[in-house]
Formats: sequence, structure tokens, C-alpha cells
Amino acid sequence: MADTSRRKDDAPTIVPEDNPQKPEIKEPPQPEKPPVKQKNPGKQGINPEQTGPAQPRKPGQ
Repeated sequence: MADTSRRKDDAPTIVPEDNPQKPEIKEPPQPEKPPVKQKNPGKQGINPEQTGPAQPRKPGQ
């Protein structure tokens, strides 16, 4: 089941390549990652999942 959900996400991701309007949405999310690290992911705590080390914390909770 998880494979089907992931495949659906992959389809839209490939379509944007043909559409110049869709790829624009993919660019914004990338620049958001660097700023999160600069602001100290530990202090922010808003998106700890993006930092990486916070991922293991979720299951620990």
C-alpha cells in the first residue's frame, strides 16, 4: 500500500518537469531547508523533522 502512495507522489513530480509552473513550487521548499539549520533547529522546534536528528526523537517520544 505504501508503494502505491509513493508512486502517486512520483507521478506529479515528473509532470512538473514538463510544466514550468509546477517546478517553481519544488524550488521554494529547498531554500527553506538551509534557513532552518541557520536558526538552530533545536531552538526552533517548529520543523525538527527537517533537521534530521529530530527524527529519532519522534519514536522516542
